[in-house]
Amino acid sequence: MARQQLPVTSWTAPALALTDAKGAAYDNDNSMRLKVYGDRFNLEFDKNTGLICSYNVNGVDMLENGTSITPNFWRAMTDNDMGGGFAHSYSHWANPELKQKDMKVSYDSDGSVLVSTTHDITGTGATLNLTYNIGGNGEILVSQRMSGATDTSALMPRFGMTVTMPRDMNLSHYYGRGPVENYIDRHSSQFIGLYTQTADQQAYHYIRPQETGTKSDMRHWSQTDKGGRGLRITSDAPFYAGATHYTVASLDEGKSKSNLHFQEIDPVDATVLNIDGSHMGLGGITSWGDHSLPIEKYRLKADDKEFRFKIAPTSI
Repeated sequence: MARQQLPVTSWTAPALALTDAKGAAYDNDNSMRLKVYGDRFNLEFDKNTGLICSYNVNGVDMLENGTSITPNFWRAMTDNDMGGGFAHSYSHWANPELKQKDMKVSYDSDGSVLVSTTHDITGTGATLNLTYNIGGNGEILVSQRMSGATDTSALMPRFGMTVTMPRDMNLSHYYGRGPVENYIDRHSSQFIGLYTQTADQQAYHYIRPQETGTKSDMRHWSQTDKGGRGLRITSDAPFYAGATHYTVASLDEGKSKSNLHFQEIDPVDATVLNIDGSHMGLGGITSWGDHSLPIEKYRLKADDKEFRFKIAPTSI
């Protein structure tokens, strides 16, 4: 008839740290790419965007060809988002241009390679600072920090990053709330535990395509192929994650409904892993007007925020 999960002790996230800080080196001579490498990995930054565009560990590519590890502030609009006019009022977060202002590389005090970039987020007034500490075994400590938005009372759907991986890296092993998708105001029915799912199992085929697959209160998340090769994500606080064969853009109908059905959306030939430090609730007191948006405590404001996480290859 009913069930409830009660915490016996509070959970504290382990400190984020590289297990092998020393041993990585960098090559900054190429005009298009900044290369960071070690005995078992090679990593490249695109100097035009400041983003990681190649990540190879033990001869295996972690990123789908032609993609980058990209900041993400948007979700495919839900019916409640549409009813509240979110797609019109806050569309500047949908696909803002990140204008790179500078890019620096050096060796940090612990011996790791430190790469830092600064970007203007067009249309928002905000500045995005990204830093990466890269260890000798290919681990990456990432800090995504936003500040200075023009309107800090405005709303945004999410604050995180997207990692587009090869399609065969479609197995998710995670410790958090599951197995059904859940959000900050829709999660108590899903218990914290250890789960394994494929990317196909995580996308729910709503009649109309929209946000799907995200799960909350993550302690750790691994995205791998059948051989266990892939990436493990941890953070210094519970985070959100989800992996499907759909991009945010492919599921988002924009500012108005086009009456597509989910089955009409073609999946991409990749596995799209979204990891978020914060994600706005779904709302739904009604499906129209202000009451379709989440109540105040579940809204995500465009104020100063930071998401820190660690990317570790699972095959090291």
